[in-house]
Amino acid sequence: MSDIIPEAETEDYSSYLKEIIQNLMAVKQTLKRGKARTANRKEVNNLQTAIKALRYLEKKNNKAVDKLLLNGSDDSLNENKDFGHDDIRNFFYNLRRYDED
Repeated sequence: MSDIIPEAETEDYSSYLKEIIQNLMAVKQTLKRGKARTANRKEVNNLQTAIKALRYLEKKNNKAVDKLLLNGSDDSLNENKDFGHDDIRNFFYNLRRYDED
């Protein structure tokens, strides 16, 4: 793991969270084995709670990254500024005509 925490709402932050989750899962697996596994069940539960919280943060971050990618880079849908109500009405009218044929 790196010493520097990446900025939120970036893909690096998602990979950083994923790395932490994998490390916690490895620790959890080691606690679940051996003779003292029943004594460690509370710690295992706490680790699972932490993993669940980090997964929530990862999903939240992935949604924010996807939103930024969709809003920031894809301007191809806004090329035709003259697209309006009449164009939508004509599209549905033509669609209905083709369904009748």
